Amino acid sequence: MVALLVLRKTQAHKHRPYKVPTAVPCFVLLLAIFLSVFPIVHDPSIKYLIAVGLMVIGIFVYTIFVYYKKTPTYILSKFTFVTQVLFESVPPSGNRQD
Repeated sequence: MVALLVLRKTQAHKHRPYKVPTAVPCFVLLLAIFLSVFPIVHDPSIKYLIAVGLMVIGIFVYTIFVYYKKTPTYILSKFTFVTQVLFESVPPSGNRQD
């Protein structure tokens, strides 16, 4: 919802396939914040601390590797190899017709 509000402000002239009133994304954003914060305030538990920690780690990893594009190629190639082996997915080689 934040992205929708930012795009509406920064790129207002672009064509959008659908439009909603500004109140709708604002309401959904407030509802999402409430639904994220209320369980932590109402019933603090270690599982919520773990969830917040994972979100912070995700933001940290995104900032370094995606936003600043500081991805070491060795780590990326190893990660690609491990995920291909783990999920048994390999890109097709050559032009193959079924």
